[in-house]
Amino acid sequence: MIAILLPFAMYLVIYQANQDPLAQLRVPTPIPTSTPIHNIEATVQARVTQELSSMTPENLDAPDTGANVEAEIQGSVAVQSITTPNTPVPTNTPPTPTDIPLPTNTPIPFQPDVVDTVNNIVDLYTYNEVAADLAYTDKWADITGQIYLVEAKNNKVEVNLEAIGEIFTLTYVVCKMSEDEIYKAAQLRKGQVITIRGKILGVPGFSNIVVEPCIILVSNSGHGSNTM
Repeated sequence: MIAILLPFAMYLVIYQANQDPLAQLRVPTPIPTSTPIHNIEATVQARVTQELSSMTPENLDAPDTGANVEAEIQGSVAVQSITTPNTPVPTNTPPTPTDIPLPTNTPIPFQPDVVDTVNNIVDLYTYNEVAADLAYTDKWADITGQIYLVEAKNNKVEVNLEAIGEIFTLTYVVCKMSEDEIYKAAQLRKGQVITIRGKILGVPGFSNIVVEPCIILVSNSGHGSNTM
């Protein structure tokens, strides 16, 4: 009986010796492909420690068990690190200058405080200077009147305007222009209706109403209106 069992026992010993101890190991847990592997060496060491701790004592006693486990895991991690796509890290990129709307330099049309005639202005300053100061003094105005006199005084050109349709008057609106306006002033004639633009200073002298600085805005020579 012993003679029959002895060869069978020797066969089992030889068979177990030839078995690969890695065949009894648990299949390594794959690392999710969405997680990029930045440190391969640290990953391999952690996986080797995990696999060896889960093995039975019989498997640990097998020759080159640790080396074989490490080689297998290292190959798996290396392949995974190659095939795993790198997930881009979002960055807070500031907008480029072309993305920022630029302000537009749109000129704002000039809006005078007052638009009136020499007739009304002279009348109010003549009969109620207090009300005239509140309504006109230190205001920017467009004033329309009739030319009475054009003269040069103290390096300035003065255009005296009278009320339209008035035959006799003692008070004028005096538009004091710089010498740069001399060529425009040279084209003016007595009785011509024009519109001036300037700042009303009130009545600094005896009776005349002064507008300074002042320019000729529109002239009417009797044949239509012209911008000077």
